[in-house]
Amino acid sequence: MCTRKPSIRDIATAIKENDCETIRQFGVDSLDTFSDKQRKEHWISYAMERSSSTETLQALIDAGVDPLALPQGDGFSPLLRAISTRNLDYVDFLLNAGVDPNHELEAQRYTLAAVNKGDPQTEIAILERLVAKGVNLNVGFPWFGNEEMRLTVLDVAEDESVKEYLRSVGAVSANDAGAQPGKASRGDALLDEVIQFMQSEFGTVDERSFTDLLRADSGVTVHTIPPRGDNGCWTLFTTGLSRTPMNVPPELRGHEHCELYIQLPADWKVQGESSKDTWPIQLLSDLAMLPLENDAFFSIPVTVISNGEPPERLHSSVGFKATALLAGKIFERSDGRTVDVLCVMPIYLEEADLARRSIPDFLNALDQSGTTKVLDVHRASCVS
Repeated sequence: MCTRKPSIRDIATAIKENDCETIRQFGVDSLDTFSDKQRKEHWISYAMERSSSTETLQALIDAGVDPLALPQGDGFSPLLRAISTRNLDYVDFLLNAGVDPNHELEAQRYTLAAVNKGDPQTEIAILERLVAKGVNLNVGFPWFGNEEMRLTVLDVAEDESVKEYLRSVGAVSANDAGAQPGKASRGDALLDEVIQFMQSEFGTVDERSFTDLLRADSGVTVHTIPPRGDNGCWTLFTTGLSRTPMNVPPELRGHEHCELYIQLPADWKVQGESSKDTWPIQLLSDLAMLPLENDAFFSIPVTVISNGEPPERLHSSVGFKATALLAGKIFERSDGRTVDVLCVMPIYLEEADLARRSIPDFLNALDQSGTTKVLDVHRASCVS
């Protein structure tokens, strides 16, 4: 046994090196299940992110890590991480270790993650494993906090062979037979607070939303607020991004949670099918996935993101090749955490260069040129 409590670095190094003997030496009384005090990063999830062997996962369990424990609020559980990475060995390992796929199913959304636009054969293989352990396929998942709009895994699945398999094992759609609601999650209530804040700022949220642009297991959606009264523009915003805290540096502590919004002219064809109409919505969706998929963070007060390297136009119809995320709107959730709501503004390369040199000069240039937060595809650059 180790004579001292291992540090986070000790554990992380042993995991990365698949050093099972050292992990076991940390001892049952030494190794915590989570790597952080907020109980959001499960050590088994951490190991799977780094493609560790199942022997390493077993060593973590032997050292005291509980594979059944769920992270607080918005963290990824080990089983959800395994399903999301499409690793059948991990899925088998966790299910055989006693992980119950029905426990907190509504919050963890295991079945939705299984049908997340992957290879149909792999989707079916994951579903078969969940079904073998008795997963409830007919739980209705509230769509982004809306208790009146529930979808089952059959509603979300896209491939016909996957749907055929689901029907063969008793899955039904929410419309065909009343979906079975599960226990409401704390996360949904917090997302409702985002909607309430945006309504207080911009007006009533429309029933329409965009879900097909995002991963089914991401928990992120894009909502719309139509032009009304003084609000002569469309406002599109995300909910779900703020579930998961970003891995921010020390100087940005207190800014771990955020959502995004973009404003479009009143005559914009929000429901249009042409890419000329949908590119800002796709941009908003893609940006929302950055922190979730790349362990990235958005800075305060401005984040500048170029569109590729070398940078390309955001769409062939516009000259913008970068995006600025502008801070300014902020609210405190009922759990005491602060949420920054960042404005998505497509910008020109010379504007991006200016922002990287001097944020005050960039913001002043926007102000002096009269550039607003409402997208204007015809505007000139604010950099002379």
